[in-house]
Amino acid sequence: MTDTLLQPSVKKQLQSVVELSPQSILLHGRSGVGLCTTAKELALRMTSKSSIITIEPDEKGSIKIKTIRELYGQTRTKHSEKLIIILDDADTMLTPAQNALLKLLEEPPEHIVFILTAHTPQILLPTIMSRVQKLEILPISSKQTDKLLDSLGIKNDKKRLQIHFMAEGLPAEIIRLTESNEYFATRTDSIKTARAFIQGSTYKKLATSYQIGNDRDKAMSLLRDVAHIVEVSIKQKPSASLAGLLSNIVLAQEKLLADGNIRSQLLRLALS
Repeated sequence: MTDTLLQPSVKKQLQSVVELSPQSILLHGRSGVGLCTTAKELALRMTSKSSIITIEPDEKGSIKIKTIRELYGQTRTKHSEKLIIILDDADTMLTPAQNALLKLLEEPPEHIVFILTAHTPQILLPTIMSRVQKLEILPISSKQTDKLLDSLGIKNDKKRLQIHFMAEGLPAEIIRLTESNEYFATRTDSIKTARAFIQGSTYKKLATSYQIGNDRDKAMSLLRDVAHIVEVSIKQKPSASLAGLLSNIVLAQEKLLADGNIRSQLLRLALS
């Protein structure tokens, strides 16, 4: 857990987690902050690499109940050291899978430690939330962001400014942006679309909403980028109108996370 990728306060909290060794841990934070990387580094401080199992969403973007049930046998097998089970993006589990996980969390064997990661922990069952030790992984500082960009060999001033705007404080996202020109171009286009949504006429906002249609992933991506631009604008020049817009964006995100109608939420935001 390097100084570059974690805030000092977060490092101290993670060290406390290692010392206390709770049986269920939830790491949560913004997309791009590096939850999975942090979970794996935390696990390596508690056991050996061979005793770490990482469960990730399938090709359809969720962790299925079948996958959780397959863990039952593995948790009942005796191990010479702690077995760490990482559930990356645990918030992609639907209710049946979450209920199956709950049974494992209620009576875990002593040698088992669960580490969950989630960018939207509010959609996890309250009963799961009550059984995990929660730790928010905060964004790194602007100075740490610059240090990371230096280590990645990013010297072009324009690109550094672009990365700062898109991903300041988010080490995992910064690494993705610097490792793939295609991903960088995609994210740049997404930011442009979000900015056009904010600044465009009502007609253009409605056109964008209809273009996205019922694609939940695209809608959530647009809302994240719009929210990011508004947050940056508020830091630079606070205003009641921007605060109101951000509130409407957050409401739309919550509605979509609760399986609300995609098009209606985007249309409501476009008309707000």
